[in-house]
Amino acid sequence: MFFGYAIENYLKGILIKRGCSPIETDAKSKLRLVASISNHKLVDYFNNVFSTTPDKIVEEALKNLQRAIESGKYGVPKYEDQYYSFTANFDQTIIIAKGLIKKIKKILSPNPTTPNPPPLKPQKILILIAGLGVL
Repeated sequence: MFFGYAIENYLKGILIKRGCSPIETDAKSKLRLVASISNHKLVDYFNNVFSTTPDKIVEEALKNLQRAIESGKYGVPKYEDQYYSFTANFDQTIIIAKGLIKKIKKILSPNPTTPNPPPLKPQKILILIAGLGVL
């Protein structure tokens, strides 16, 4: 579950660094996280960050990690056909997760020729850290 959260937050961070605004204003003028980053769809985040679909083995690992994250919130599936043991291929999933984190860290390595974007305002950082959908 924690590998999944780490990868999810790295990927979301890269998307935000690249200009994806994490905050929007709803109809009542309240700030909230945008729908595109308020879920745990690791395969979608991977596609957006790397501009490619993962190979089957990485995709399976990302789906396993997503299920692990969701199991922390929803420990028992609602329906029988939703049951899946995310511990299947556990060792392989961990190896792939560690490899993805290394790949992500390469993206985040500072490039001396690229100017740093302006820092996020403290209010936006608090919203992101808290993971709140609505303030």
